[in-house]
Amino acid sequence: MIHSPKGAVQRFSDITDLLSQFLGTADGAEMLTVFDVVAAKSGVIVDDQQRHDLAQQLRRFLSMAVLRAEVEKQIKSQLTDREIEIMRMLAIGCSNDEIAGELGIKQRTVRQHIENMQLKLGVQGRGRLVALAYGLEVLSASA
Repeated sequence: MIHSPKGAVQRFSDITDLLSQFLGTADGAEMLTVFDVVAAKSGVIVDDQQRHDLAQQLRRFLSMAVLRAEVEKQIKSQLTDREIEIMRMLAIGCSNDEIAGELGIKQRTVRQHIENMQLKLGVQGRGRLVALAYGLEVLSASA
C-alpha cells in the first residue's frame, strides 16, 4: 500500500504495478535515493559521477523488468494452463511422446497444443517456442 502525495491510498496488485508507477513519476533525485539505498545495503561507495551513471542504469534495468513482466503477463493470458504445462515440459527436453505419457494424452494432442501455442505467440518451430518461454520466464512455477 502506498500513500500518494494527496493522501489517497493506492493498492498495487504486484511489484510490476508498483515499479511502473514509480518509474512513471520518479525524478532524477528519487532515482539517486533508490540507488543510494541499494549501494548502502551492498556496502558500496561510489563517486558522484558513478552515482549518477549507476542511477540511470538502475532506471533502465527497472524499466526493462517492467516491460518484460508486462509482456509475460500478456503471453500467459493467451495460453491455457495445459499449454503452459506442455511448454515447460518442452523446455526441459521432453519429447512429444514423453509429454503425452506424462499427461495421459495422445501424441497428436501434444502436437496440436504446440501448433496452437506457435500460432498464438507468432513463432515458428519448437526451438523458438522454448526460447520464448525461457526469455520471458513463462516457465516459472506461478503460471
